[in-house]
Amino acid sequence: MHNEYNSEIRKHYLEEYFSEFIGSFFLVFFGCGAIILSKKSPTALPYEYIPIIFGLSISVMVTVLGKISGAHFNPAITLGFWAVKKFPSFKIPAYIFSQLSGACSAGLIHYFIWGSHEHLFGASVFHGQASEAFIIETIGSFFLMFVYCAVSQESKAQDHRASIALGISLTLTTFLFLSLTGASLNPTRSIAPAIWSSYYEGIWIYVFAPVIGAVVAALSYERLSRYKKY
Repeated sequence: MHNEYNSEIRKHYLEEYFSEFIGSFFLVFFGCGAIILSKKSPTALPYEYIPIIFGLSISVMVTVLGKISGAHFNPAITLGFWAVKKFPSFKIPAYIFSQLSGACSAGLIHYFIWGSHEHLFGASVFHGQASEAFIIETIGSFFLMFVYCAVSQESKAQDHRASIALGISLTLTTFLFLSLTGASLNPTRSIAPAIWSSYYEGIWIYVFAPVIGAVVAALSYERLSRYKKY
């Protein structure tokens, strides 16, 4: 009986990890795929549509997979929830591995479709100073995590309100920051294209800034929520 119980627990965890893989895959496949297509053929996909595609991708994946894994699809989101003790430590390695594997698998499909050109794969590129890019990515990640905290507390990321709010949030930040930093806000969304394009300039920005922004946002929301009026 005890072994059967442990088996069910492991099965449940595997479903969560696979959900994170799938969600990360489609976020990068559609989002970075839109960047690639826009660069290759601006008439086929205008640059201005890229933020909408990112937003719709996260909205759909949250609707479909939110009730299974919480729909993080982003190590920064995972670490943000962990910082406020709303995510267990033992799941962190598997979640991040699943997210990175999904993102890299999407990059592999892009590689097969478009070939091995350095300007492809939707690599995150910043314009201006590295310090400015770091601040922008931190602010954008703070905003996204803040919304995640709100919708997860209210609806457990299981209904349409969560998907709409998160989709709009990612769309807004991508519209504003796309031309400045690529609007990554997600370490795996930047690491995967960097691997396939061999473009690593400023990768540290896209790894650390989202984590810092997400952790600070989670801590801030946690403190503010203590004073919520009922």
